[in-house]
Amino acid sequence: MEGPWDEATQSITMPFKKISRSTGQERDMKEVYRIIDEDNRDYWRSTPLNPKTGKEFKMLNVKWTRKEIKTHQNADLISPPSTRTAAP
Repeated sequence: MEGPWDEATQSITMPFKKISRSTGQERDMKEVYRIIDEDNRDYWRSTPLNPKTGKEFKMLNVKWTRKEIKTHQNADLISPPSTRTAAP
């Protein structure tokens, strides 16, 4: 999927089509990925039209927040996964 970046809202909107499991018909959908700040992201998927009301509604909303990692006294002995090597 791809879509335009909106600098004003710090978001990208990605339209796509999906086959409805209940009706078997193709439906227009979109995903919006918004950057709140460096530690938070907000993402949701919505369908442009509710078949009953003809209005867009939000089906899913997920907010990611980075967790602060607490260090301990032996933090220098722990390497992040990207720097670990397999034993010979």
